[in-house]
Amino acid sequence: MAQRSLLWPLLFVALPSAWADSDERALFDLSLDELLATTVETASKYKESFTESSAINTVISREEIKGFGANNLVEVLERVVSVHMTGSNFFPQNVMSMRGDLLGHYDNHVLMLLNGRPIRESYAGGVNFSVYTALPLSVIERIEIIRGPGSALYGTNAYSGVVNIITSKQQQSQMTATFGSFDTKALELSSHIESEELKANIALKLFDEQGWNFAAFDNNHVFGQTDYGETNVGLFADATYGNISTNLLYTSSKQLFIGASADWVAGPALDDRTMESERLFIDISHEFSFDADWLLQSHLSYSTMDFDHYNYLGKSKDTALELTTLYRPSEQLNWVIGATLWYQDVGSEARLAKAPVPDFTATWYTTYTQVDYKPFEALKLIAGLQWNKADQLDAKVVSRLGATYQLTQNIGVKLMRAQAYRAAFGVETGFSLILTNPDGSIRGGLRGNPNLAPEEITTTDAQVFYHSQQVQLAATFFHSKLSQLVTRERAADNVIDFVNKGKLTLDGWELEGKYNLNKHWHLMASYSYQFNETDTHIENFTTVPNHLFKMGAIYQSMHGVSVGIFQNYVTEATDIAVQNPARQAYNPAASQYALWSAKVSLDLGQFSPSFANTQISLYGYNITDEDIYHPDFIGKRINTLPARQGRSWYLNVSYKF
Repeated sequence: MAQRSLLWPLLFVALPSAWADSDERALFDLSLDELLATTVETASKYKESFTESSAINTVISREEIKGFGANNLVEVLERVVSVHMTGSNFFPQNVMSMRGDLLGHYDNHVLMLLNGRPIRESYAGGVNFSVYTALPLSVIERIEIIRGPGSALYGTNAYSGVVNIITSKQQQSQMTATFGSFDTKALELSSHIESEELKANIALKLFDEQGWNFAAFDNNHVFGQTDYGETNVGLFADATYGNISTNLLYTSSKQLFIGASADWVAGPALDDRTMESERLFIDISHEFSFDADWLLQSHLSYSTMDFDHYNYLGKSKDTALELTTLYRPSEQLNWVIGATLWYQDVGSEARLAKAPVPDFTATWYTTYTQVDYKPFEALKLIAGLQWNKADQLDAKVVSRLGATYQLTQNIGVKLMRAQAYRAAFGVETGFSLILTNPDGSIRGGLRGNPNLAPEEITTTDAQVFYHSQQVQLAATFFHSKLSQLVTRERAADNVIDFVNKGKLTLDGWELEGKYNLNKHWHLMASYSYQFNETDTHIENFTTVPNHLFKMGAIYQSMHGVSVGIFQNYVTEATDIAVQNPARQAYNPAASQYALWSAKVSLDLGQFSPSFANTQISLYGYNITDEDIYHPDFIGKRINTLPARQGRSWYLNVSYKF
């Protein structure tokens, strides 16, 4: 597979000369500045220059999502530098590992935002697979990704990074039907409504597939297989009336899986081994301007999460109130100050097993501030601070310091030092579920720990960048120290316990670039390296592959034909034996692989007026049919489990109203 990867860079040389033409039809409707995302808003909660923002940013544009193709957010986000999308036997599509940070299958080290608002859940802090699989991709205007801590403004979960999904303010009214491999059937609808005072958008996604064949040896060296089918429903709506805006997101995903443990024999029949999660998020926001330089934002959010599978149902209801004021006393100074109250209602219900988490409520408080100051035009200084208080824990303060300096019109540097924390959630503190065999012996289970201390991280980033109207280039070095880590450890009675265990150091560098060759070609590439080590000198403890190399190209001709191709090359993962030397190597190793995807789109209106506003496309995923395995980093009894489907193709037909 590596030999195929070596041929990939030659495409950038050969294809432009073979396909380029002089027609004025542009690759995208946006200017080059807009396509390269020169304005961001996640790092400081207000719009600012990409080069001056107080964070290490990556932006995925709407045009890139459309050009490369994707069925869900997993396939979009795995193209981002330093991001490794993975999962476990329990949560196959639930984890976004950033910069090598992977300590569990709850996605609670990366905070997900929708239009700047956190969509947390307090049961586990990261049951996100329904969002990853069911969110309608058509609503996305761009995705801003911060690599590194963001707790100074966003609080817990903004630990290794932040992902902000920013939706379009004017959705295209269209319908897209999809048919594909594994008996896939999908439908996505979107529309925009606008009057003199009201603007609203709505989008619906329906997705169903019988599933790819998951075949592996289990913990007991028993071979089995099942189809990893899934049914997803996603609904997004927003509305703006004067100074009031609302966002609503509902996602539901029902998926087949091997089971609560990797065991083909114990447990229900295979067809009954399903897990389902429903997420509901509603946010109401109001803006009040005291004057042109002083703005007050008020947010009231309500969210629910249900996670249901054959053993039990976990649930949470969360209400958050946040007040933020943005003040600009001079051209050189910006000041953000705010406070959040987060009320949590957590519990569980019995299924085959008893309810594992007792019902409880908690209230967490945060206050924060950030100031940026430009003593002169080329230099920007940033300082931020957040105070956090969770129930039954001492207050915690985290900080952010940084500077950006523009060496020339196109070249600059960033230096950042940021801290973050993550308090343990209900499943980690209160969970208790013991799995037994018919003879009464314990075969596994999970046990919470009410004495868990918050996880902490301190990250230093140094970046040099080059930006022009056609090119974005950046090289970043990062160094992170993680402590009081919440991880899982199998006890002598065969039950897995949540424990605070040791420290971890993450070091690495990231190279990334985007290039608009001309009006028809958009190229992007990234390379990242990370190395991690525990305080007991265990190297590559998290098992995340050390090297990630990603490269893609989009071409659009004058004739309504668009071609996108992307390669995600991942080196061999570290064997889970670093965490459990007694693990059994029953399945193939988590070897290197090259995950190729491609999309070809055709605007039928270019050929016949009868098909105006109609587009047809063919999207392929894992088109070289790689066998992809990831380490079993949760059960840790066997070396690996299958992680991705084989070659798959999807035919999409879209009609714009």
